[in-house]
Amino acid sequence: MNVILQPAGNKGGREHYVDTVANLVPLTTIVPLAPLEIRESINSTYLQGAAAMWGVTAGKKNVNVSKWEKISPGDMALFAQDKFLRSAAVVTHKFHSRELASMLWGELPDGDTWEYVYLLKDVRQVNIPDERFNQIAGYAPNARRQGFTVMKPEVSAKVIEYFGLYGDVQAEIEGRSALEDEIDREYAPEGSLDLPRLSSSRKEQAYHRSRLLRGGDIGECAICGKTLPKEFLVAAHIKKREHCTRDERLNNHVVMLNCKLGCDTLYEEGYVVVIDGLVQAGRSASGNLAVMEAVKMVAGRECKAWNSSSQTFFEWYHGYQS
Repeated sequence: MNVILQPAGNKGGREHYVDTVANLVPLTTIVPLAPLEIRESINSTYLQGAAAMWGVTAGKKNVNVSKWEKISPGDMALFAQDKFLRSAAVVTHKFHSRELASMLWGELPDGDTWEYVYLLKDVRQVNIPDERFNQIAGYAPNARRQGFTVMKPEVSAKVIEYFGLYGDVQAEIEGRSALEDEIDREYAPEGSLDLPRLSSSRKEQAYHRSRLLRGGDIGECAICGKTLPKEFLVAAHIKKREHCTRDERLNNHVVMLNCKLGCDTLYEEGYVVVIDGLVQAGRSASGNLAVMEAVKMVAGRECKAWNSSSQTFFEWYHGYQS
């Protein structure tokens, strides 16, 4: 997985960012000009019917083309403005289309256009100061960005790990086999923990959350039943992660969606448990009225994650808290 540094701070870059990243481009514009072999994949990736996208020119002596060719699905693009990395997004597809670039962004006076395009998902604000980014990446404190750059994998791993950039979309793209490899490295006696790589716990969380959300942007908390944007939901381990075996960590039924509005902490700290499919009060809240009220609001509800496959994990947790 690579990090792509993409300056977007000059007048043209800011305009392009607003036109095709902040505001999504309809698939009816993109797909007819994309290669036939990826059209179906684009449509299935962007079910809302629109995508963010960016493009680069070939550059002098095609210098940008060789960089663009290094981009792969799952790479992280960071957009830079005003001495900050302002936003991040995940690459899903790339292709060459002069016609599409000209339609979206026009052409430069010399006739060049930003025809080496890539599509982006999960655009989010990050606001990382250049100085901090340079420190983590091993650059000089005052190093300036030198245009469009695809960072080396080992440096990219440090940046993604430190700033917590790995997310659901990477998990969707990389899939279960990547998670299995990560967990196997953690369990391997010889280990590979000295290598710069993403922690298996973060990759595990992203994989399970993506699976539970089914690629969507909203989900339902298993404890309170509220339907919320994915930013408010986590894949919570029913059986505590540190007590799970390798196979249990990969089990689809060892996690549930819990909301950050309180249910995740209520379950994690044992204030609520699930018995025979129902949310019930667990440990005492020691007279704290706010916690007691939060428990009261969910007690007696049917837990959406309880089934015959997850039952043993809930029973383990109930025994652990007893």
